[in-house]
Amino acid sequence: MGGVEMSSVGALYKPKAVSRAVNLFSLAVVVGVAMVAADFFHFRSGLLETAPLAVFAVIYALATALTMMVSSRMGFARLVFLGLYLIVLVPAIYEILAMLEKNVVIALLLGAQLVLAAIGFLYLFRRHATLWFGDAGNG
Repeated sequence: MGGVEMSSVGALYKPKAVSRAVNLFSLAVVVGVAMVAADFFHFRSGLLETAPLAVFAVIYALATALTMMVSSRMGFARLVFLGLYLIVLVPAIYEILAMLEKNVVIALLLGAQLVLAAIGFLYLFRRHATLWFGDAGNG
C-alpha cells in the first residue's frame, strides 16, 4: 500500500552497462573531433580530402544525438546507432589502412574511435541493458 514495486524502482536506475556505453560513445566523439581538428590545423594528411569538414560535423552531431537518445532510454536509438556503425565500419577500416601510409597518428585516432564504439556496443547490448530498454514502456 503506498509502496512502490521493486520492478518499477529498478527500472528508474540506469544500469552501469548503459552508463559505460554512453561514456565510451561520448569519448569516441571527442576523439573524433580532436582527430579532425588535429588534421585540419596541424597534420594536413588528407583526411579532409576524403570527406569535407561538414560531413564530419554531421557524423559527430548524429553520434552525439544518438548517444543522448540511448542515455534517455530510447531503445530504437541503439539499433539505429549499431546499424550506422556497421555501415561505416568497412570504409573506416580502409581509411585507416590508407592513412597509415600518410599519418600514423590520425590512423591511430580513427582506430581508437572504432574500438571505443565497439566496446560501447558490447556494454549496450548486455543483458541488464537490454532488460532496461525492454522495460521502458512499463515504468
